[in-house]
Amino acid sequence: MQQLKADIEQFQLRYNSLPNSLEDLTACTENTGQGCLPISSKEAVLDAWETPFQYSANGRSYQIKSLGADKREGGDGADYDLTAEGP
Repeated sequence: MQQLKADIEQFQLRYNSLPNSLEDLTACTENTGQGCLPISSKEAVLDAWETPFQYSANGRSYQIKSLGADKREGGDGADYDLTAEGP
């Protein structure tokens, strides 16, 4: 999750905006343009259970979230949801 935060910050420095989705980090999209250099690998946007992180942004800040082993909101232990936010 820390690496994903670093990749989002790298995207922000490169494109002067937050990514619209995590796909902007792994592939050339409308937001990044043709011939871009992806910042992350497709594996980097997956949590420990190989589920894509949830991502949301409001223009100035963002949130990434893993729903844990059960892939549902809430839970304890391995099912605990992890969240990270950025500026």
